[in-house]
Amino acid sequence: MKTKKRKALNVLLIIIEILIALLFAFCLYKAVTMYVRDKENDSIQEETQTAFFDNMSPEAVEKMDEELEAVYENKTWEYEEMDVSFMDLDFDSLLEINSDVKGWIYYPACKINFPVLQAEDNDFYLYKDIYKNYQGNGSIFIDCSYDESYCQCMTIYGHHMISGAMFGHLHYLLEDEEFAKENCYFWYITPERVYLCLIFSTIYTHPWLNYVASYFETDEEYLAFVEDAREKSVYDFGDIPVSADDKVLIISTCQSNPDGISNGRQAIYAKMVPVGIPKTSSENSTENVE
Repeated sequence: MKTKKRKALNVLLIIIEILIALLFAFCLYKAVTMYVRDKENDSIQEETQTAFFDNMSPEAVEKMDEELEAVYENKTWEYEEMDVSFMDLDFDSLLEINSDVKGWIYYPACKINFPVLQAEDNDFYLYKDIYKNYQGNGSIFIDCSYDESYCQCMTIYGHHMISGAMFGHLHYLLEDEEFAKENCYFWYITPERVYLCLIFSTIYTHPWLNYVASYFETDEEYLAFVEDAREKSVYDFGDIPVSADDKVLIISTCQSNPDGISNGRQAIYAKMVPVGIPKTSSENSTENVE
């Protein structure tokens, strides 16, 4: 009887050891897969970033930050045309790679420096890179319903990666008030304009709630949406005015909520202020000829 029990115990131990080994192998596979995916993504992003911001001057960026700090300190919220020539762009090269490129989002405090694309549906770039090849990190993309000619809000989506890739650092805007208020603006650049995006709200929410929108029938509906987002903000970013003539950029990414809902969302709302015209690749070519 004892021999049978010992044999049964040995079999059970072997099964447990096999299960542990399989679990370890699976975890190792996932870790290696994540590492390779992030390395591939880093390589792709480095390639596109080199084409875009290759000649950016750190001194010019620092000067711009100083000007913006003064605006926030005085709370004037008035902007003249800024010298944004330090944003040395090459949209022509990006559009040759992919005609779906619409702009570029630059938020250095959160390590965001990516091309922004737009497809006919919101699934296309979830797991595709700028070359339209499969990539686990996906791309940063604009809601397919957005049309610049008449929509008031532009929503940009991106994955929140555990490694910190893509929108993986935006959670600091929810967890660290000092960080959020010191880094309450970012840039959105198109071939035609440079937009300074002033954050006025950052929230936890759920995917089934109407926290994003593109078009509103009336100015009243639009402004009510803006004020609702402002009231739900985790922090008070100041009384940044948003009128019916202003456009709002919304960043949406996955985020675990404090109430334990793992499939939550983080949304960041920012007023888009046109502040200048980017230095385009065509201008670079002209300067080289001269």
